[in-house]
Amino acid sequence: MKDNVYETRIEQCIREALREDIGEGDITTKAIVPANAKAEGVIVVHEGGSVAGLGVAEKVFRLCDPSLSFVLLK
Repeated sequence: MKDNVYETRIEQCIREALREDIGEGDITTKAIVPANAKAEGVIVVHEGGSVAGLGVAEKVFRLCDPSLSFVLLK
């Protein structure tokens, strides 16, 4: 139960942040980027280290587009 409450609260925080940051969308992006544009991102590191927040990052991306692919490579 506690994990479910935590997950629900995280999703609420993400939705609030997206609503505040994006709102109706960015006017410049709407003007120059086609609505059906696709994007891909890759993070490459050359030294050992830790990356925090990947679980939250995945939730953000999935809330924006549930059809996306989010793959963590080790």
